[in-house]
Formats: sequence, structure tokens, C-alpha cells
Amino acid sequence: MKHLTILIVILATIMTIGCPRTASNQQDQESNTMKSPFKKDKIVEFETFRLKIIRMRGGEVFEGQKTTTGIHLEHYAPGKREYDSINRVYKETKTMVKTIEGDQQLYEEIAQLFAEYKIKNWDGFHGANPPGLRDGTMMDFEATLSDGTRIDADGSNNFPKHFRDFQEKLHDIFERELTSLEGENK
Repeated sequence: MKHLTILIVILATIMTIGCPRTASNQQDQESNTMKSPFKKDKIVEFETFRLKIIRMRGGEVFEGQKTTTGIHLEHYAPGKREYDSINRVYKETKTMVKTIEGDQQLYEEIAQLFAEYKIKNWDGFHGANPPGLRDGTMMDFEATLSDGTRIDADGSNNFPKHFRDFQEKLHDIFERELTSLEGENK
């Protein structure tokens, strides 16, 4: 009888250890699925960013600014630079402006790109044009992170690691969001 009691206690212990999905554990797992699809430790929060790309036959600018409800995005072709003598700054005209008012999820998606492509490591990058290369692409990137850190990078046919991937993903996000907006406006 004593051996039977010990065997029952051992089996009960094994059953408890082997079945970790208790009611409270299951509830925790379900609540985790309701949260943002991006983990906070896998995003780089920012206040603003600007990526300007100039090619031989034109260029484009991507801008983003954090808002209280998410993010304000603009994609446009840069125009002439004119000097504003009152404010003593150069202002760039914008043509073909496309604007997106995104939600918090869109902000976090772009903040995840900042982490994934290690944007913090771009700070101070100045990619000089390789010798003998005359045509190509130039980029200028600036961002202000939520902690106040500024990131500045530029290059001429010489870019920070992951730049092309970041640029493509950012372009894809803009196209997806613009297509979505066009569908809503029909």
C-alpha cells in the first residue's frame, strides 16, 4: 500500500510538470497574442526621420514624424532649393507629394525596420564616392530618436550596411499604404 501511494504521488508530480498550461499560464499566453506584433525590445523608437535619395534622373524623399496617434509619412520628389532670407535657411520645394496618416502599428513597423537594419550604427557614416565612378546614387539620412539621439549618414555610391534593404522595405511600406488608401477612396 505504501508503494502504491508513492507511485501515485510520483505520477501526479510528473503530470503536473508535464502539463505547464495551467489556466493562468494559458491566460498569459492569450493576452500576449493581443499585444503589438512587434516586441518593444525589437524596435528603435524615433521622433522624426528623413531619407533623401538622389539619382541621375531624379530622386525621392521619405519623411516620417511620430504623432500622438501613430505616424505622419510623406513621400515626394525633391524640387528646387530656395533660400528663405527671413528664416535664413534653404527650403526645398516638394513635388508629387504623397501623404499617409498611419496608426501606432505602422509606426512600430517602421521602428522595427530601424532596429532590424541597425540604423543606430549608421551615425557618422560618410561614404565617399569610389574612384572613377561618375554616375550613380547619393543618399542623405537623418533621424532623431525618442531619447534625443541624432543620427546622420550620407553617401555617394557608398552606403551604410543594410542601406539598400532598408530603402526597399521603406518603399514597399509606402506603396502598400498608398495602395490601401487608394482602395479606400474608391
